[in-house]
Amino acid sequence: MDICNHQFLLFFPPETRACLAQKAAIQSLEKEKFLIREGESSDRLYLILEGTASIRKRDEHGKSVLLGYANENDFVGEFGIIDNAPRSADVQAVTPLRVAAIPRELILEHLRDPEALFRLAAHTIHQMRMANQRHVQDLLLQERMGLLGEMMGGILHDFRNPFAVISMASECIQQSCPEAQPYCEMISQQIQRMTCMAEDILDFSCGNTQLAKAPVALDSLFDQFQKLYADYYAQMKIALKIEPSGESICGDEDKLMRVLQNLIGNAAQAMKDSGGTITLSAVKEPGQIILRVADNGPGIPEEVQHNLFDAFATSGKKKGVGLGLAVTQSIIAAHGGSICFDTQQGRGTTFSVHLPA
Repeated sequence: MDICNHQFLLFFPPETRACLAQKAAIQSLEKEKFLIREGESSDRLYLILEGTASIRKRDEHGKSVLLGYANENDFVGEFGIIDNAPRSADVQAVTPLRVAAIPRELILEHLRDPEALFRLAAHTIHQMRMANQRHVQDLLLQERMGLLGEMMGGILHDFRNPFAVISMASECIQQSCPEAQPYCEMISQQIQRMTCMAEDILDFSCGNTQLAKAPVALDSLFDQFQKLYADYYAQMKIALKIEPSGESICGDEDKLMRVLQNLIGNAAQAMKDSGGTITLSAVKEPGQIILRVADNGPGIPEEVQHNLFDAFATSGKKKGVGLGLAVTQSIIAAHGGSICFDTQQGRGTTFSVHLPA
């Protein structure tokens, strides 16, 4: 954006606006570079002209806590301009950034205008209220996650005996009726999957995803998924299309299966009334393997796209609790990867999982 149209400069009268814009230093930062480090001197204010930056602060245990994001037309560093105290948080580029830096002394010189000072104060108060609101939401989320962990621990404990009985019954059927072996194996696999699913949610509630890494052939993983679920999706009039890749990665096979279950299950749920095709593929790029789950469904509603990966965020599903994509993201992050999506209303959605090669 043009610096002259930035909301911070609009606090000032036109002649002051032009002076500040002329004396501002335009800078560019690469992704993941720090614009501000906690504890530095507060010598300038930064106007975000392009890109997104994260705002983080370390807690008493040294853990970096996300406070929020600054996007185009936002500005950061205003607290230090007012009180001249050291920087209170880190500001890091989430995407490539273009910013305008204005020295503190220059801003203070022009803040003698009462109207400009009032507008800056009103904006700062609004930001503090938003920060307080996010803090309350974080506390509520921590409480819900604690309750979730207790619940899942109890479920795992109570389900072990029934699962053991089902497994023994399956083995007896297999011994007395050898032709039922494929179905008995499927029962055992699904019991194991159910246990792993509960353990994944328990790990997620504790913020600690444990991995049992080993070489995983993606074609074998995809084939296993197809054997388990193709018939189920066919009953929903959904075709599951698997594209061979020939690639392998080092990862936790059970948890990667969980990722596929969540992504493909969500796509199928979105298309349950209309049917369609879900395509599962993997490609190799320099330094990474990209898994893609693409559907030709209705697309993700715009109003839920911003918090799609948040815990307990749902898009109106009657039986959903909003944990599937949050758990999926935590599993992918534990593998050192990332996930993103592209969606178009009425044309479908593609989720891309980037994993280290």
